[in-house]
Formats: sequence, C-alpha cells, structure tokens
Amino acid sequence: MHRLGEEAPARICAVLHCEPSQIRVIDQLTGGLTNKSWRIEVDGAQYVYRIPGVGTEEITDRECETRSQEIAAKLGIDGTFIFEDPQTGWKLSHYLEGCVPFSCHNEEHLQKAMAIARTLHGSGAQVPLVKDMHEDTIKQVALLEPEFRGRYGDFEELFAMAERYNEIVKADGLAPVLCHNDFYDPNFLIHGDEVHLIDWEYAGMSDYASDLAVFVCCSDYTYEEALHALEVYFQRPLTDAELLHCVAYIQVISVHWLVWALYMAQCGEPVGPLETTYHQFASEYGVHADELLKKVS
Repeated sequence: MHRLGEEAPARICAVLHCEPSQIRVIDQLTGGLTNKSWRIEVDGAQYVYRIPGVGTEEITDRECETRSQEIAAKLGIDGTFIFEDPQTGWKLSHYLEGCVPFSCHNEEHLQKAMAIARTLHGSGAQVPLVKDMHEDTIKQVALLEPEFRGRYGDFEELFAMAERYNEIVKADGLAPVLCHNDFYDPNFLIHGDEVHLIDWEYAGMSDYASDLAVFVCCSDYTYEEALHALEVYFQRPLTDAELLHCVAYIQVISVHWLVWALYMAQCGEPVGPLETTYHQFASEYGVHADELLKKVS
C-alpha cells in the first residue's frame, strides 16, 4: 500500500466505501507521460488510482480537468471516470481489461476518434478555463532554462513562426469550444465496440483545431495521411481557408508540445522520441502553412 502514498487508502475508501484491508495493489501502470498511476483491486473489481506527476502543478488546472471529466462522462465520451479531487488532482477510474491499442492508421479507430471530437466540439459544453494553447507555450518557454531552450538550433525560428501563425488562426475569429487538448493515441481506450477518451488534464475552451493538431503532431502521419484525418473529422473536403487554419494550427501546437517536452526533460521526466517528432512537425507544417498562406492570399 505504501507505494500509493499515505493518503491513498483513505481517499479510495471514501469513494468506494470500502476498508483499507480490501484494497490490493496489482501493479504500477506504464505509458503515462506526466502522472503516476496504479491498478488496484477492491472486492474483485479493478480500478486505476492516479496522482499528478512532477511539475504538473505549473501547467494544469485541476478544477477544469475535474469539470471536463464530468462532462465527458455525461456525453458518453469517457465511461471510465469515477472521481477526481479538484484541489489535489488525484483521480479514481474504472480499469478496463482487454483493451486493444489505438492506432491512428486503423481506419475504424480513426473514424471513432473523429466522431468523439465532433461530439465534444459540438456539445455546447463549457468550462471556466479558456485555454489559449500558444499563451501556454509562452508561459512554458519562460520556465525553460537556457540549456533546454537551446537544445535545437532552430528553436527561436520555430517559436517565432508559431507566434505568427497563432495570430493568423486567431484572426479567423472562431468561438472556442471544449477541447481535450491531449487528443492522441495513448488517451484512447478501445474496449470492444466502445471507445473512451481519457486523461483530461489539458482540457479547456480552445480552438477546435487544437485537438486535430495534437492528433496529427503526435502521429507518424505523412502529410497526405494528415489531410485524410482532417477530412474524416469534417466528413467532407476542407475549404482552402479551413485547411490553412488546421495546418497552421498543427505548426502552433507542434511547437507547444515541443516546449512541453523540453520542460518535462528539465523536470527529469523526458518523453523520449516524441520530443523529436514534435520538432519535426513544427518545421514541416510551417513549410506547408507557408505554401497554403500564399495560395489563399
């Protein structure tokens, strides 16, 4: 039990109405990039107990996360959610046995993921936090030490490009919608015919393209595959203006997650190959956005 922390038994028992002696720790789960999670069992039923990771208090609004989780549960988007404490961020969820790994290259998975995005964005649900992803980027850049800010020779150029394209997408004047903002493979659970979108700690009112951008920049998509994913979301070909908006936002979001990855490395929690992927997409989609901007100008 000590592996969960001293507070865990009382927390779990308060939610599940059990005794500490009924709690059995099965194992610590891997795959989470920012938090620590354990699989536990109480009276034959399995759950996930999560505590926030190092450094997350600087970049996560736990009250917004809690509210977003509650909305997702009501919308049928996340059926795993049980409880989250909005002050400390510890969370209890159902553990789903036998989930199939999500793949952005699986057409059925892609269709279901984009259906979830449309449901969320079109729900009309609101949370108090307006999450401007580029403003978050700027805040995180301020937290970076020179060693990490200087890891890539073109960092300043990519950051300046993100600032420019952020202004371009904001000029479209789109109303923010509730977004997950961490909308990529590990946060989808495929359980039989059900798909659950989990881990809502970056949720907030954002540009709809934020979720699409995260989905792309965390993948290994070619540009053509990314365009297909966008068309699946829209359920039709995009207009030139819509395509510029989404591609430009992929560049902005790629820089956002590159900065986040550098910050996590600074906190002693490196995210591995994803950091390189973010850097690659920040550069590549800047080129594509430049080409599209010339086309619509």
